[in-house]
Amino acid sequence: MKIHLIRSENVDDSTYFGVHELLRYKAGPFEFIANEQPDIITIEDEVKEMFPNDPRFHTKDILNFNERAMACISYDFKQLSWEDLLSANRSYRKRKSIPDHETVILLTDYGNHENWFSGFDKNGAQDYFIQTGHWEHYVTRDKRYPVVYQIIGLLIKKRMVSNPRELVSAMHTSPRGCMLDFCKDKKEISLKMRTADMCRDCMKRIQELKVPLEEVRYVFRMIEDIRTQLLYRERYAILLDPLPLLLNGRRKEPVIPELGCLHFRLQPAEFAIY
Repeated sequence: MKIHLIRSENVDDSTYFGVHELLRYKAGPFEFIANEQPDIITIEDEVKEMFPNDPRFHTKDILNFNERAMACISYDFKQLSWEDLLSANRSYRKRKSIPDHETVILLTDYGNHENWFSGFDKNGAQDYFIQTGHWEHYVTRDKRYPVVYQIIGLLIKKRMVSNPRELVSAMHTSPRGCMLDFCKDKKEISLKMRTADMCRDCMKRIQELKVPLEEVRYVFRMIEDIRTQLLYRERYAILLDPLPLLLNGRRKEPVIPELGCLHFRLQPAEFAIY
């Protein structure tokens, strides 16, 4: 299954290519394809002029990240409608002649009017977006892990429903530590990422729908790795033992697996000694 990853212009290279690298680290049935150039999201000036007071076309709002725990803290940043965000997916599909059955996921630092971590094409197309900004308020400053978690979640969720609209009714309004927790209080996403599991009801649904076993295995390997990385970072201050080094791929590139396959360069003499 091909998954095309695109980005808006405000997503930096380290996040975009870091997410792509993590997704490809584990062997699985998905082929993740990166686009070398950022996709620029724009809202046509004439639309804003025609509807100057329509909130659907506002580009800047005040957003409270957590109404209960952080009610006194607000942040200024751009918010776009789902339609505006997903227009980048449609443009990319048309430009690259992407077939309808392949998935296109937009990574973007822009917020969205519904204030969701991710969103989908309500008309049923395999187009999605993932918010890449402000994760430090919920889980970690290393945004690669929650973004990868969201992507992995989309891949398994789309197998559990016949169309994207069903996702809303399938989500759990009360947190269970399951991938399908809705997380109305956005802080609750920390629970399901640290649990790295699915509830019995969702597991039963996966079995009944006969979701391909290789996809299920990939999803659980990935979310377990994410859980390990998040916990390791929390405990880093008391876990200062030397980390193992791995020579990865045919080019034998040195990476540190316990830091999310962090790449670094060695001088030729250092590399030869190692």
